[in-house]
Amino acid sequence: MASHYYSAVVGFIFLSLLALQVSTCVSQTQIYSNETTMAASAVAKPLFACNFEVFGRVQGVFFRKHTERQANSLGVRGWCMNTREGSVKGQLEAPLAQLNEM
Repeated sequence: MASHYYSAVVGFIFLSLLALQVSTCVSQTQIYSNETTMAASAVAKPLFACNFEVFGRVQGVFFRKHTERQANSLGVRGWCMNTREGSVKGQLEAPLAQLNEM
């Protein structure tokens, strides 16, 4: 029971840190402009990217699996991996609304 509580706390901390990181990244990185058009002549949504690193107890608590599941449900692309230092690093890419939700 305590491990579920601890995972929820870690998840909340991750989302708080990620929201702070996304607000910093979004202001700096825009991959496509609003003028970009697709082959079907529909206007593509601008994509934003954000690098992140999460510290604390994030290994061995299904952090990466939860991140993948959440990203898939929102249509966010990217990757994350464990590091030797015990943190998790990754990169997210999506339209701004989905990136902020992630």
